[in-house]
Amino acid sequence: MSIILITILFAPLLGAVVCGFGHKYIGERYSIIFATSMLFLSAVLSWVVFFIYNGETETVCLFRFIDSGALTADWSIHLDRL
Repeated sequence: MSIILITILFAPLLGAVVCGFGHKYIGERYSIIFATSMLFLSAVLSWVVFFIYNGETETVCLFRFIDSGALTADWSIHLDRL
């Protein structure tokens, strides 16, 4: 499930980077198609997660960001119905 959440978060970013930096190499039309398809992929996967998690709350820890004595900060995603 964490790969779906990572895809939801980073697919629009990937589309923006390809559209911004790669439009000269792959053409403007194909970069627009790629960026739009990444947004649609993120939206469809968001709907899938919305219908799978009905009322449950889950925290998915991606990695430990800071671990110093009593201070711990995780890079995580808090998943709920909203």
